[in-house]
Amino acid sequence: MEAMLDEEHEQLQQKSGDHNSYTFGKIGKHNVVIACLPGGHQGKAAAATLAVHMMYSFPIKLGLMVGIGGGVPSQVPDIRLGDVVLESDGFRRKGHLDKPPKALLGAVTSLRAKHERKDPDFPRYLTAIAGNRRMATKYGFQGAQHDRLFGAEEIHPKDRQTCDHCVSNLRMVQRTDRDDDTPQVFYGTILSGDLVMKNGEERDRRAAADKAMCFEMEAAGLMNDFPCLVVRNISDYSDSHKNDRWQPYAAATAAAYAKELLGALSVQEVEKLGPANKHIVAFSLKGVPAIDHFVQRVNDMQKLEEHFFPQQFHLARRKMFVVHGLGGIGKTQLCVEFVRRHHEKFSAVFWLDGSSEDALQRSFIDVVARLPADEVPLGLVRAAEQASPDQRSIVRGVLDWLSLASNRRWLLVVDNVDRDHTTKEKDPQAYDLKQYLPAVDHGNMLVTSRLSTLTAPRNSLRLTRVDRDQGRAILVATGGENVLAQDDSSVDALLEKLGGLPLALTQAGAYISQTAVSINQYLEYYDSTWKVLMELQDEYPLQEYAQRSVLTTWRISYEQVKSQSEEASNLLQLWSFLYAGDLWYELVACTKELRPETVVPGWRTVLAYDKLRFDRALALLIKYSLVEGRTETASYAMHSVLHSWCRYLGGSEIERSSFRKLAVDTVGQMVPAESMQEYWILQRRLLPHGQEILKGIEQETHTEIDVNELWAYEKLARMFADQDQHAGAEEMYGRALAGYEKAFGLEHTSTLNTVNNLGNLYRRQGRLAEAEAMYVRALAGKEKALGPEHTSTLGTVNNLGNLYADQGRLAEAEAMYKRALAGYEKALGPEHTSTLSTVNNLGNLYRRQGRLAEAEAMYVRALAGKEKALGPEHKYTIETAQDLRALRMLPREPAAIDKVPDYWTVLSERPNSRLAQDATLLSPLPTTPNLISGVEEKEKKHRSRKRDAFFRKLRLR
Repeated sequence: MEAMLDEEHEQLQQKSGDHNSYTFGKIGKHNVVIACLPGGHQGKAAAATLAVHMMYSFPIKLGLMVGIGGGVPSQVPDIRLGDVVLESDGFRRKGHLDKPPKALLGAVTSLRAKHERKDPDFPRYLTAIAGNRRMATKYGFQGAQHDRLFGAEEIHPKDRQTCDHCVSNLRMVQRTDRDDDTPQVFYGTILSGDLVMKNGEERDRRAAADKAMCFEMEAAGLMNDFPCLVVRNISDYSDSHKNDRWQPYAAATAAAYAKELLGALSVQEVEKLGPANKHIVAFSLKGVPAIDHFVQRVNDMQKLEEHFFPQQFHLARRKMFVVHGLGGIGKTQLCVEFVRRHHEKFSAVFWLDGSSEDALQRSFIDVVARLPADEVPLGLVRAAEQASPDQRSIVRGVLDWLSLASNRRWLLVVDNVDRDHTTKEKDPQAYDLKQYLPAVDHGNMLVTSRLSTLTAPRNSLRLTRVDRDQGRAILVATGGENVLAQDDSSVDALLEKLGGLPLALTQAGAYISQTAVSINQYLEYYDSTWKVLMELQDEYPLQEYAQRSVLTTWRISYEQVKSQSEEASNLLQLWSFLYAGDLWYELVACTKELRPETVVPGWRTVLAYDKLRFDRALALLIKYSLVEGRTETASYAMHSVLHSWCRYLGGSEIERSSFRKLAVDTVGQMVPAESMQEYWILQRRLLPHGQEILKGIEQETHTEIDVNELWAYEKLARMFADQDQHAGAEEMYGRALAGYEKAFGLEHTSTLNTVNNLGNLYRRQGRLAEAEAMYVRALAGKEKALGPEHTSTLGTVNNLGNLYADQGRLAEAEAMYKRALAGYEKALGPEHTSTLSTVNNLGNLYRRQGRLAEAEAMYVRALAGKEKALGPEHKYTIETAQDLRALRMLPREPAAIDKVPDYWTVLSERPNSRLAQDATLLSPLPTTPNLISGVEEKEKKHRSRKRDAFFRKLRLR
């Protein structure tokens, strides 16, 4: 085609993103720009991409697609290799595509009439190419002897590179030689397909229905978007005998005909035309939220790009994609950046407000003003200008424009489609999005929503929290120097607190920037006065989130959930007093086991006794992106900031207090007894819930303690103590003690039991003097209230024996053990587990005193009794067996009496003991890639504290 230029011009600048290579020049009176499909690329996708970029870069009015095709041989018309074929009535590919422009069809008609009267000019242009010594052999006529046509049924052998074998062994079709080598021009039907036609029988079958003359692969990608005429030259017969010999000559002949056609094209007709890229609407940010600082989300952006710009091009298939997720997670920001980055690849981009049906209809009115004036009815324009426009008729008019067959490259963005139309009777602003989308199989639609059910998962992206680096970038972008000036540990603490939620990070950064408070001060406010802080932050509105804030962004979703399910909305409020990251059915279903005095609301009972109702409630919360499922643990999680927000859904302090009490009872009921096998595993899972309850209790201004909660406080305290969370255990025991003292008095047995438990806690912490004071108080009270021989009194006596042993007061310890043993034997019998436990304690004491024979007698008695009462596999039986074995390993000579056995050897002999479990904390913290910043540091500190406690025990032993 370049060889056909009458003039060649300098290169012109093309738009960013256009990677085509162009040649500029003039043919006759027309300026032309030439582009070629990239090497190795063919088909409609490559052609469409090339043409779209060409139209964006230059004011193209008309186009010619010049190239080669596969012919359909027949007696009439007698098509030969090197002949030109033009479509006379529009190209076909499973139906008709747009016809070529009238100006080009007029030129074809004129040229066709001219050729009736005189010889065509294009063979002369072809001779000029062939006359070039460098080009003559390749681009010249290849000789009639090489124009071989075989029967449709004759198949070319796969193992043969040439057709020499075919000539001698297959039946060739005999045809009359032409008078000369001048290429002929034919007008008829061209079929545009997805693949190269290489089968003679299939060729004839497909061509027969449409009387087709030629097969090609690119026109289907152009005709509805690019106003052009396709000029094809026959380089093969669409059968298995394809070869490349005729391709250069065929391409040169097509180019020569294209030059003659341009000569017949009326300059006046071309000047009347506007640019070929019709339906173009200038890009505008009207209606698009102002996003000044976008933090790159590479993987999420890549998923959008892969959906809208796939490698496999689809001619007539609309693309719809939904970005969904929690409010404030950054859905709108991602889509705004996508539009800004790729708007040139669409003919028009319209941003619509989908927050309500009325808002969406008003967005369509704004669209009308942007449409090309010559492409919409005047009545539609005038309707949009009315003070009270008919919104539905305007919507129909815009949808009609989007539905035009030639208008296929637009992008419609519908933002904030957060209302479920299936609940329209409960939400008058809800609507069916499908009614506002064109019912055609073309165009592009991008939707943001909190609803996870708008489209199939393969056509959607669930947006999740940003990572640490992205979160830090958001804080810096909005907080500026006030964030940069603060230490990394404070920033990391804030990032962990806000859980990668862009809305919360943006709001925090803006508040810190405007008020100049430190991050540590902000964190203090966040923990102590959350709601007040959120209200203060609302004084600094966020343009990026359309004035929404943490306090307002989830209200619509919650109201819709509440209108559909009382169980789901109340569960959110209860959950706000539990741990955000792990809710499972059994935790809710434990209502069945709650004490009779516990007030259980009806909605909770429904969920506890009907797992299907529970699953349904959680499915609703997932639908609105308020909750996410955790398949690996069969549980559910809620974002930490939303979790804080849910705590304030209830209007009054009393209402929140009722949910907090229910949370206390729930976790208290779930705390397993030590007799439960591997009870510490469930304790470990419940521990975060206990910590959340403790935080809620500390923040509650309504401080009166309900006596019906005290049992739960005690169970939570025991769990904290078992998990070495001593501060939490002390807080819970302290609250239980205060409650018992106020409700029952200082000498009530419940009060005294709690005093005893506090003594146990202090002893475990090494606070031995405080522990002794608790035990002494408990013992005196129980002796008075229950008597010196009551089993509860004896339990405290035994505890005092343990304390005295820890203090090295061995004689006093022995006295306590013997008193407890005598009392247990009398009250419970010699084979009761409490009796046997005290026997075991005496054995430990005798071993420390070097009284090894007496120690062995105690161990043997305890072991025999536990094997009978508990079984040989019970952990208490095993511990006694290990004590006995360790004793028998000690040297018995007098010189060795005062020797302390190597403690690590003892631990190795007692791997299931509590102290042996603690010893595992001395191992390094495992490397876990999934641990996020902050959590790992917290775990290290936790292990450090537990190691300190372990060594205190070791020193005492």
